[in-house]
Amino acid sequence: MNASLTEYLSTRIALDETEQNAVSELLETKEFKRSHYLLKEGEVSNAFFFLQKGCIRLFYNVDGDEKSAFFYTEGQFVSSYESFIKQSPCNHYLQCVEDCEVVVIGFEAAEALLKLSPKFDALARIMMEEELALYQRIVASYVTQNPEKRYQQFSSENPHLMQRLPQHYIASYLGVSAETLSRIKKRVLSRTS
Repeated sequence: MNASLTEYLSTRIALDETEQNAVSELLETKEFKRSHYLLKEGEVSNAFFFLQKGCIRLFYNVDGDEKSAFFYTEGQFVSSYESFIKQSPCNHYLQCVEDCEVVVIGFEAAEALLKLSPKFDALARIMMEEELALYQRIVASYVTQNPEKRYQQFSSENPHLMQRLPQHYIASYLGVSAETLSRIKKRVLSRTS
């Protein structure tokens, strides 16, 4: 079992040797190059991923414009949960922003782990709760904050992403144009210098 996945699991559930062996046997590690799509709109998600290295962007195509909705980084699970659970077509894309290394958890592997031990059911619940809490914070920021406040919150909570992401991805995530993002950054910088 990979060290970063082991570390993640150990902070949430305690696996015995049988459970650890099952994780090692059922899950595989894969590498993907920057710009690779893990999932495209209209496809059914047959796997979810634990991101060990790199950054993955979830985005929607809205009338030909890419609208970034989320950025996953090291130590996070990445999935189209609704598509995976319901085995239905998804309405978004998952794309590698950088070269990535992921642990692949296929549909059959997930089912086997859930049947093996109730601990994996508890882990699935924890993952979904963490994802739900994160999404609620994102939605709240759009309801309660203007783009400048969202930028300040995003940059303070994700300083590691500010240099890793192209500015137009950040702008689309904030719901503004690249030009507006430049003006926001200048205003924020002028107040802090």
